[in-house]
Amino acid sequence: MLTTEPGSKPGTEGFLMDLDVARLENESINVNTEIDVPPLRRPGGGMTASTVTTHTTFGPNVMRGAPVTGTAQFMAADILQAISMGTSIQHEPKHDIESFIYVLAYSVARKAVIGPTNLDTDQKKQLQSHFHYNFGRMTLFEILASRKGYMPLTIRKYFPGIMSAPMIALMATLDDLLDYSKSTGIRKGVPLTHETVLSAFDDAIGKV
Repeated sequence: MLTTEPGSKPGTEGFLMDLDVARLENESINVNTEIDVPPLRRPGGGMTASTVTTHTTFGPNVMRGAPVTGTAQFMAADILQAISMGTSIQHEPKHDIESFIYVLAYSVARKAVIGPTNLDTDQKKQLQSHFHYNFGRMTLFEILASRKGYMPLTIRKYFPGIMSAPMIALMATLDDLLDYSKSTGIRKGVPLTHETVLSAFDDAIGKV
């Protein structure tokens, strides 16, 4: 969630919320697996504590909450595909990581759409169209279409002037990670992990 108030102090521009399952009915969720989560490296150094988490299987009724929460626009492509086909899918960490990447792209794009930029009038309209195409769609088919080629991250190519060089490099790296995570006919995908994404963020922060 991003504030629309101009001149927000650094660190108060917005906050993240996880609403993916905020309004799902019980019959849409089948929690069936508990797993041990090993310690993970923190972005600033140090390790997290070991814990236990659950894998959640989403049923075909998952979209009950989406028209209200709007979070379908941030869901991982595999989950959207499963929902559109009426099949179940096991919710894994890689899906949350993919969602976070889309939230990042949304945050950068929306701040440029509602705030001052160095874009001229025509470029501003193009940016608004790009934003609507990637985050303003309201049907599964349209949202899935915007995921082809990881379109949310292409904002760095079409509007490089609205972000810093480290952010452009970060989005390019995340784009590659998303691409490599998908299996094709000639290679098996490498799942997204917290380690690889945190490393990409560390590199970007180090260049600021």
